[in-house]
Amino acid sequence: MKASKSIITIVLIVLVGMGWAFGVLGIMDGSSGDEKSGSYRKAIKQAEDYMERGLYQKAIVEYEFAVEEKNKVEDWSAMMAAYESRYQEDEGIIDDYITALKKAINEHKKDEFYQKLTELCMEDDKYSVAYNYLEKAYEDDKKNEIIEALYYEVKYSCKLDGKSYSDMKPLCNDHYAVASQGQWGILNIDNSQTVSCDYNFIGSMNEEDMYIFSTDTMSGIIDSEDVLQGKYKFVPEDTGIFAEDLVAIKINEKWAYYDLLGDKQFGEYTAAGTFQDGKAAVCDGKEWMLIDKNGKKASDSYEEIRLNTDGTYIKNSIMLAKKNGTWKMYDEKEKEVGKFSCDNLDVVTDDELIAFEKNSLWGFVNLEGEVVIEPEYTEAKSFSEGLAGVSKGTLWGFIDENNRLVIENAYAEADYFNKEGNCMVKTAPDTWQLLKLNID
Repeated sequence: MKASKSIITIVLIVLVGMGWAFGVLGIMDGSSGDEKSGSYRKAIKQAEDYMERGLYQKAIVEYEFAVEEKNKVEDWSAMMAAYESRYQEDEGIIDDYITALKKAINEHKKDEFYQKLTELCMEDDKYSVAYNYLEKAYEDDKKNEIIEALYYEVKYSCKLDGKSYSDMKPLCNDHYAVASQGQWGILNIDNSQTVSCDYNFIGSMNEEDMYIFSTDTMSGIIDSEDVLQGKYKFVPEDTGIFAEDLVAIKINEKWAYYDLLGDKQFGEYTAAGTFQDGKAAVCDGKEWMLIDKNGKKASDSYEEIRLNTDGTYIKNSIMLAKKNGTWKMYDEKEKEVGKFSCDNLDVVTDDELIAFEKNSLWGFVNLEGEVVIEPEYTEAKSFSEGLAGVSKGTLWGFIDENNRLVIENAYAEADYFNKEGNCMVKTAPDTWQLLKLNID
């Protein structure tokens, strides 16, 4: 029994000794504990030597081995420095550089990696890639001043389309009527020209893509299949939107309602809107009111009713109207909404944040009559797709719903953004161009 215990004791002593010896040897060649292994240390030294010699491709290979061995953030940074040096020599490696930065971010969410990834993606028109990574940084609570600045820079980065037009009119369904050399056509929501500039006049388009047009030889209304639905014996000065079998058309400075075939039904107004649920807003020169489809008055009297961009008088159950010199919000039954009042109002949009004017400055109010952005702008438009055109002088830019200026004031005039991330802006006295967000 004692002999057995002695043998066990001797074996343990030998094993401990061997372990100590191997540990010493490991320390000597750098392969134990938290110290660099021999192969790791060799890779780092080799990479540093290659960097000094300007052999950046070879340095990258060594750093790739090193991060696989130890995954140290400083080695990832060194590898990105090698990529940067290589990129300065050959911009053709941009895809490899971006891929390496993605891997670096996945391992170590470092500001410098996000910053360089964003910079490269913007250079290479890969805005969505950068945006997705910056959104992930938000989700991972990696939000700080640098990440936040990059996030907004990418989200609201934009560019002008190369085409320019002498005039434009916003149409229904986010389309635009555009003029070039005195002739009119239609831009689709995605910036494709669905109707070439071959017409003397183009009116507003309805939800079925029907619109009134005029050429040297005729005027009429045409549908989305290019089928002529009706001919008119006159040249319109302006038109509303064909809806509920009626369309307002301006002739000789007066508006009247016509049917599909071009026959006058009723009216002689100074302003007229689009029919909606059997009613339309009109002005007879003395007062504004709602009328029914027989032209009969169907509402209270107002000093003015704000027509929305599609010519309707009500949207999201809100009508904007002026009484006794004051603009207020009304519901479908023409009852006041809240206690809000102001000097002027823009239109109601799907965003439900309306630009309003008070004491010569513009701010924003929600549909409950609550002011969400105090008046501070000299001009403003209601929010659309999360952005609102604003001006504090002669030039327009865009703010987000936190009242942050996200697109600089650089335009003489601005319209509303559509759901494709496009917006018409005036870039010169007689020049309109389409501004497009890089992230839609």
